[in-house]
Parts: sequence; C-alpha cells; structure tokens
Amino acid sequence: MNESECRIIVRARSQGSCERCDQYRGESMHHRVKRSHGGEWTPANIVHVCGTGAGVGCHGWIEDNAISAGIEGWALITGTDPETVPVRLPIYPGIPCYLLDDGTIRFGEGVMEPRELVTTGRSVPARLRDVDPFEMAEDMKRARQEYIDSHGPARGERP
Repeated sequence: MNESECRIIVRARSQGSCERCDQYRGESMHHRVKRSHGGEWTPANIVHVCGTGAGVGCHGWIEDNAISAGIEGWALITGTDPETVPVRLPIYPGIPCYLLDDGTIRFGEGVMEPRELVTTGRSVPARLRDVDPFEMAEDMKRARQEYIDSHGPARGERP
C-alpha cells in the first residue's frame, strides 16, 4: 500500500477527528512504529491525531511521552506488528481496539484499564467495505453497555 491510499483509509476510519482525544480535528498522521525504525504506511500502523510531532497536540504528546504512549498503544518498538497491539480509543472506553490494515477496528477481549476519558457521544466511525454501519452501531452500543454495567460509567459520564 502506498502513502496516499493509507491516508485515505485512515481519514475514513477517524472521520477527520483526532483518534487519541476525539476533541479536535486530525491534522497529522503518526506512525506507531516510527518510519526510521521500519514502520510502514499501513492503516494498522498509522493514527490520525491533532497537532504535530513538535510538542503540539496529541501528536506532540505521543512523541514527548514514549512510555505512556507505549502503554496506550500509540508508540510501538521496532519489529512490533501494529495489528497485534491494541490502542486505547476514547470513543470506546476500556475496550482494547486493534487497528487493522483494511481500515477497520477489531475489538479485543478483556478491558484496558481506563485513564481519564472524555466521552463525546460521537457516533460509531464509519467502516470501509462490506460492514453494515447500523449493525456495527448496535454491536458497539451493546459492548459499551456491557462495559458500563460491569465497570461503571467513565468519569464525567452519566450512567
């Protein structure tokens, strides 16, 4: 896959919003495995984030906080397959989210320990290819409700 194709798929997955905070417009593409460490232009390795890698926005936070970013799946070490490491996405609190090379998200088993999450009420991101968005939305509502039933609502969220 080339860079242009990857950018199109990642923008569709993010719906133009920052995938880390979901508060601002995505402005840059971040390589989870850095290009200088062999990271490729694949949707599993690229996240759409606000800011730049120069200390601004979520892109800057990822670059400046390697350990925390690694724990949350935003920064990976050389040789890691990005499809095998979940990312903590704020629109799916506590649910391990695996970014796949076809531009979709696979939801893992178990729970990622929540950090301070901001819940926006944004709808489920559109999926590419043959996925029925209404079916996906219902599945996500069920998964979210199961999480809330077992762990309580995220901070600042009404039950």
